[in-house]
Amino acid sequence: DVLMVRGMWYPPTQENQQVAPEVVHYWSYSKFLHRLEMMRGVYSCYLQEGPWLDRNDPLLDPWLDPSLVDMQQRMLNLVVVERRKAALANRNTSTPSTASTAAPSATGSQHPSKATGPTSSLTASAGSNPPAPPATPA
Repeated sequence: DVLMVRGMWYPPTQENQQVAPEVVHYWSYSKFLHRLEMMRGVYSCYLQEGPWLDRNDPLLDPWLDPSLVDMQQRMLNLVVVERRKAALANRNTSTPSTASTAAPSATGSQHPSKATGPTSSLTASAGSNPPAPPATPA
């Protein structure tokens, strides 16, 4: 036997109006229990810290079910953020003296101050080119 929980939304109504509720979720019992724990966490956060800032984030909101599009958008946003961090790190670590004396080798290696790590793997998995190194001052 499978126990399912149906989540419904009851739109606000005015007097003497009949509006049918809308089914928004069908969850297994185990998924419902997990979401219930998330809802309790959100409520606890609200009581301690005030307004909950992740309300409209489908990946963090226990009342929303994220779609594939939501997950793809999150991955794209993470790639963009990582690229910006890498670009800022490259700007902060390169200096005019090292930028003017460092030349790429004949094998095509990257600039010595080019950061590697999680940014590279995220960029590769997204199927796009890594961010270009910052321009060297003249």
